[in-house]
Amino acid sequence: MAPTDGYVNPIPNSFRYKKWNMVSLADVSEAAYRGDFDLLEKMLSTGDADSIFNGDLNMHFTDVNPLHMAALAGREDCVKLLLEAGADPHVKTRVSSGQDPKTGQTARDKAIKFKHTAVAKLLEQAEKDTPPGWYAPEGIGNNRKLYSAPDPNKVWEPTAAKSEASKPSAQPSPKPASEAKPAATAAKPAAAPSAPSQPPLPVALLFPGQGSQYVKMLDQVKDLPEVKDMLSKAKTILGYDLLELCLEGPEEKLAETRYCQPAMFVGGLAGVAKLKAVRSGNRTDAVRPPLTTSPPLPTLCRFERASGRKSFTEQVWQARQA
Repeated sequence: MAPTDGYVNPIPNSFRYKKWNMVSLADVSEAAYRGDFDLLEKMLSTGDADSIFNGDLNMHFTDVNPLHMAALAGREDCVKLLLEAGADPHVKTRVSSGQDPKTGQTARDKAIKFKHTAVAKLLEQAEKDTPPGWYAPEGIGNNRKLYSAPDPNKVWEPTAAKSEASKPSAQPSPKPASEAKPAATAAKPAAAPSAPSQPPLPVALLFPGQGSQYVKMLDQVKDLPEVKDMLSKAKTILGYDLLELCLEGPEEKLAETRYCQPAMFVGGLAGVAKLKAVRSGNRTDAVRPPLTTSPPLPTLCRFERASGRKSFTEQVWQARQA
């Protein structure tokens, strides 16, 4: 097999790019975040054909990459190894639709945000030593590292596309009273909507994972009865007030796996509850059991809970022990 999309790990290893294996970007990101240096070293440097990572280290996993994950967790040794393996310190996080990609954060920004001073200094020097490359300026893959100069004629899909419906429509000038037509004596009944000629497209629910947590999460859904019930049960199971942690932080604590996993699990189910509330009577299939393949633990928990396969209590315990 060939190196992925222009990225080549400069650390010598004769087993790299010899065969397909099961080592994914998610595995590298998790090891970097947890600070599992031995496992990370195996995947990036010393592993055999079955345990070496063959992918692009600079790709985003959700909206971050492994270097971002190591930086926000303050894993200095992992940051050094990732830089040695070709991680680009200039790559920014991917931003959501409606946001300017320039507002994305670098790994150094993450380290500063979480007050990891030594890691921030290390990344600052890495930025000076590493020339900036090319990065996708727009679209769903914004801030993705490019390994060749982008085509100047390429039209990038805007990250925040403006629809025609969002443009203000011109209002017709009112006609003089002499030209106005008399009002109808009886309004005509509205025509019944025609039945769709084809069944609606299926709906899939995508849940964010670890790294998407933020202080103030759950603020807009905490008053929903279903969410109140979940938070009350979670407090009893976990032994701490999950809502208070989500609303007040601190960010460093919320980012810890033992707190983040239950928060993302309950947050995902709170989103489903919100969806039920706002879409009642309209595409109700959107809140029926979703389909998923090979999900990480938080997504699997939410899937099994949304589909009724396991109880809320069982899933909170599972997320707690992740």
